[in-house]
Amino acid sequence: MNTFKQRLIVPATLALLGTVALSGCNRHDERTAGQQLDSAIASASSAADNAATEARKDAAELKADTQVALNDAKNASADASASASAKADALGQKIKSGVSDATITTKVNAALAADDKLKATKINVDTKDGQVTLTGVAPDVQSLGRASELAQAVSGVTNVVNRLTVDKTS
Repeated sequence: MNTFKQRLIVPATLALLGTVALSGCNRHDERTAGQQLDSAIASASSAADNAATEARKDAAELKADTQVALNDAKNASADASASASAKADALGQKIKSGVSDATITTKVNAALAADDKLKATKINVDTKDGQVTLTGVAPDVQSLGRASELAQAVSGVTNVVNRLTVDKTS
């Protein structure tokens, strides 16, 4: 039996039993059986009203608690979604950056290989976030500057760090 019915039926039953018990006793109650029944019904009605009020109060508290729990769940879901989205964006940027850096390195190597003086030299090209770092040996000072110019001309290059040295054996 649910709580509402218990709150309604139990007080009403007790009131009626009390009335019946009192009517069986020969006490100094001058009221008629009808008056006693009316009194018991009024008492039961009052108990039922109190039970209904309590049930409404409990229902309102349950509704408020449910709303709080629902809001907490929505917030947790939104936070998780935002976090996952941010991580996916960051991963996408890393992947995109890695592909772009690899492409830049390939293009700079191709530009250096196409230059008559630089193609015979060993120049290492490293790219990170669009910044190209050149290391190795250039045949002369002009080639050293030319390597920087060729690297800077490649699309996507944001900066060139030239750490080339001039070959002292030539």
